[in-house]
Amino acid sequence: MSGRPRRACPGRWCTVSTTIAIVWKHVDEHRAVAHVTVDDRGFDVTLDIDAMGRPVAVAYQRRHRPADETFTATFAGESTFGGVTVPAKVRGGWAGKEFIRYRIDGALFR
Repeated sequence: MSGRPRRACPGRWCTVSTTIAIVWKHVDEHRAVAHVTVDDRGFDVTLDIDAMGRPVAVAYQRRHRPADETFTATFAGESTFGGVTVPAKVRGGWAGKEFIRYRIDGALFR
């Protein structure tokens, strides 16, 4: 299961799976949960948004031995490329240990 959430997580912008289904659930004005099904297995992705509807954070569980781990990513700022606005900075990690951070300087949409 560990590869499925990574392939389908909304924070990734693109998926490599062709058998994906997403059902959104409203939690409150700052949180939504997407139940994502990839290859007949489901998991939840929690998306936190600010008052303007911009993504602030995303989190999901990964099945991992000996215990499940939570992947979290936070988003800051925004950049617009070709009329599409995306988070400008992303930081993420497993189980509270940040291992990736990047800034989006440009995007090309085809």
